[in-house]
This record gives sequence, C-alpha cells and structure tokens, in this order.
Amino acid sequence: KILCDTPALLADGNTQQVWAGAFVGAMTIITNPDSHIGAACAPGDDVDDAEIGYDATYSRLYFATRPVVDPFPEVQDPAIALAQSVGQLSTSQPGKIQPLVQAGLQNDPKLSSKLVELQTQANIQI
Repeated sequence: KILCDTPALLADGNTQQVWAGAFVGAMTIITNPDSHIGAACAPGDDVDDAEIGYDATYSRLYFATRPVVDPFPEVQDPAIALAQSVGQLSTSQPGKIQPLVQAGLQNDPKLSSKLVELQTQANIQI
C-alpha cells in the first residue's frame, strides 16, 4: 500500500532506489513459501505450541492475548493485490515503474519469474 500510494517515493533517484528495494523486499516476502501471508489459519492454531507445566503467570498472559485483527480485510490474496497496485501505478506513471522493477529484480531470476506469474494471474502489465 505504501509503495503504490506514496508518489513522493518516485520523486528523485534516491527515493526511486528505496522504492525498488522495498518492492524487492515485498516480493521476497510474498513469494516465500514459508511466509504465512494469506495462509488460512484458524484462531488458536499455533505451530509452536509446546507442552509446558502450569505457571500462573504464563496462564494469565496466554489468556490475556487479543485476537489478531487483519488491517486489510478486503485483501484476499496479498500477492495479487501487490501486482494489481503496481500495475495501476505503472499505468498512472508510464515509463517510470518498469525500469525500477527491472533494476530491482535483475539479480534475482526467481523473483522475476514470480512477478511474471503474478502479472498473468492478475491480468496486468507493468
């Protein structure tokens, strides 16, 4: 959201490098199979649960936790949402985004291929 809704990041060469780096970071997180972004987990499902003896302090803290609130409930698939947002940004600023994306992804062919897949799934062009 910040990448595509903040035109100041595309104002000069230094901020464009920051934009490209942030885009690569977002792509890395979203395309990583180990990230749990978009994974359907039922509340209370925690892979890291371990058997622990009774401890009153732990029990109070465990039961005092708040439910996880999704800050973007309208986003069903973060990868597709990122691709669509970058596609819209590319349309609104033709000729600026594609070179930044290519420069950011030039050292990582796996991310480049994932971006092509996302573009196909989202039916967009950058």
